[in-house]
Amino acid sequence: MMPRLWLPTLMILTPAVLAGAAETKPLSLKAAVLQAEAYSPGIKAALAAVKKAESAITVSRSFLLPNLEAQGTDEQGFLGSAGPVPLQGIAGSPLKFEPSGGLATSLDLNPQYPFALWAAYKDLETAKAKVLVERYVVDQQAIDYYFTAAFQRGLRDVWRYVEKELIDPLYASVKVFVRNGQVNPQDLYLLEDQLWVARYGQASALVRYNYNIEKLGILLGIDSATIVAPSIDALGDPDIGVFTLGKESPYITRAVAAARAADVRVKQKIAQYFPEVGLTGSFGGEGNTIPGVRAHSYSGVFEVRVPIFEGLRYYGEHQEAKHFYEQSAFLVGDARIFVGEGDASFDKEVKDSKARLSYYLPELKNDQKALRLSRYRYLAFQGPLVDVREAIRDIGDTETRIEMSRRDLFANAASKKVWDGGRPTP
Repeated sequence: MMPRLWLPTLMILTPAVLAGAAETKPLSLKAAVLQAEAYSPGIKAALAAVKKAESAITVSRSFLLPNLEAQGTDEQGFLGSAGPVPLQGIAGSPLKFEPSGGLATSLDLNPQYPFALWAAYKDLETAKAKVLVERYVVDQQAIDYYFTAAFQRGLRDVWRYVEKELIDPLYASVKVFVRNGQVNPQDLYLLEDQLWVARYGQASALVRYNYNIEKLGILLGIDSATIVAPSIDALGDPDIGVFTLGKESPYITRAVAAARAADVRVKQKIAQYFPEVGLTGSFGGEGNTIPGVRAHSYSGVFEVRVPIFEGLRYYGEHQEAKHFYEQSAFLVGDARIFVGEGDASFDKEVKDSKARLSYYLPELKNDQKALRLSRYRYLAFQGPLVDVREAIRDIGDTETRIEMSRRDLFANAASKKVWDGGRPTP
């Protein structure tokens, strides 16, 4: 715990909270967040989904380009009675026999293909937005574990100070008083009770500290034995300012991207009603032709296909896409409400934490004054030990509330930044 005005001795009190801590530099919040992001399997899976979406763009773009293939055939019997239409050309003419071969090309001008490519780009935006959401989840976990561990370390410092600086010196005096018959022996037991409270506070904080450090190590993918969190009192505004101000919450970004992709798919389904044009051509070496038939080494086909009736499938698909877009659009509004409620909650916690600190810090000064006065009166045999014990209790309890308020302030301030799309500063 860092020294305050009323605790000057703490500058020499805390060389190490844990064994070996003095030799290890405390982990920074920024380093914890970046390491968690680098290790996260969830983020890696989301990034793989981005690569998949990029590949889907390549596939969609290919439908806008012509195909080129080599063909060969050797027909017997009724020539040209089988084979793909219109990709026959010289390779499958009913007027030729014996082996034939050549190159064939085709281009299908389907009005859905441009919209499919457009939708693929929108799917890529959605995949990238999901990466942002996954990063927020990981960042939030890192923030929670980090500041909770820092709080528990600060709490252990508090109870260590209570034991070493407030109780131990007085305990030595009380033992002398009891031995000399100057005070009631029960004073020693009362002080010992408070001593055990302070020791339990340290032990409990250490267990909880190690628990959060272990979870942080799992999240970061490193050995928790190598992690040391700073005391919450050693942190300040620069430690929560490691995130940039975001433009938009990742939850809104994801919802908007999904709605845009759904909108393009509505247009794609409408395009089903439009005519489709097919172009086919071939060029190659000819086989023997039927006598009297003029031979050519090339062919071309132009097709127009107009949908007339498809069992209402196009209509059903159009309506399905339309309603899905409506659902996605409503989810954008739902995401804005969700994010707005989160912002309000974070703001409330930050303001509440500041308000608590504004009351607890003056209260702590009063508790310290009460301790100095009650201890002076007791050592002068003018007051009971109960007053001293009560003042020590008040200091421990108030300090605990201060540490907790600091944890809430820092954690919620940092969480709000990542909630609104903030990223670790370069």
